[in-house]
Amino acid sequence: MSKFEVVTLTLSFVLGLSMSHLLWAAAAAFRARRHLRLHGLPFLWAACIFFVHVQYWFALFAIDRVVDHWTWSWYLQMLGLGILLFAGGALVLPSESQQRSGNLLDDFHEHGRYGLIPLAAYHLFWILTAYRMDQATFEAGNYPNLALAAFAFIGISSKRVSLQWVTAIAFGLIVVWASVFVWTGGAL
Repeated sequence: MSKFEVVTLTLSFVLGLSMSHLLWAAAAAFRARRHLRLHGLPFLWAACIFFVHVQYWFALFAIDRVVDHWTWSWYLQMLGLGILLFAGGALVLPSESQQRSGNLLDDFHEHGRYGLIPLAAYHLFWILTAYRMDQATFEAGNYPNLALAAFAFIGISSKRVSLQWVTAIAFGLIVVWASVFVWTGGAL
């Protein structure tokens, strides 16, 4: 078993648990729709976070091509990115143990929006990761990360639902665009 396979084994557990939680929380919220008034904004942010999980999985394979020797510092850096995604996914939608009544948008404003903080930190942390991969200049791939972190922070701080919608939609479009055309160059 290679060092990269050992690294991805642990990260697979973290990402798998987080993705499972996102899917389970979305399904549980839908099932509680008689007692819980649903709103699309938390689901849109959850979908964005889910997509970032998938994108991170593919990014790991690109990182493996760049990292010559997997060290503990690289492993901890990649694990830190995975834990940030886990935290974002765990916070954005209410968990099964929480009471499922009221309004999902109110829950998002009270609790779920804090899931955008680790999401913003994740994208800022990627800028540091790119710097560590001998890309000392602020390269083109860092601009989407900076924009995504900014949109996540706007999503956290905005009180206007219309601005939160625009922010979430822009975040989703940028992360898909950057994943397909900037970070991977169109190849998986």
